[in-house]
Amino acid sequence: MPLNYVYLDNKLYFHGALKGHKIDGIRGHEKVSFCIVDDGRKLGDNWWFTFKSVICFGIIREVQDEGKILSVLNLFADKYFPESVSANDEIEKHVDHTLILELDIEHVSGKLVNEK
Repeated sequence: MPLNYVYLDNKLYFHGALKGHKIDGIRGHEKVSFCIVDDGRKLGDNWWFTFKSVICFGIIREVQDEGKILSVLNLFADKYFPESVSANDEIEKHVDHTLILELDIEHVSGKLVNEK
């Protein structure tokens, strides 16, 4: 499923609701993979796209530490919030019903693809 993420200290962090399909799956099996593909681009007059992808494999866990949760939410705010939005107000409003997940990366694989 598509997820917003932040990266810190060889770990990926995700946020979401306290219950639902995503967390049900994670609670059933902690080994996961997460794939990222860039938008790709055309090189020269070629009709095909060149794009890069990376897949991370590891163990995912729920973050329980309140300080870590706030720290990660601030990373999300720095990455995704428009400057005009007060991140602290949004974090305070939603922190009690926001789940933070931490993916401890064990292995990474990537590739460069020329669609041709």
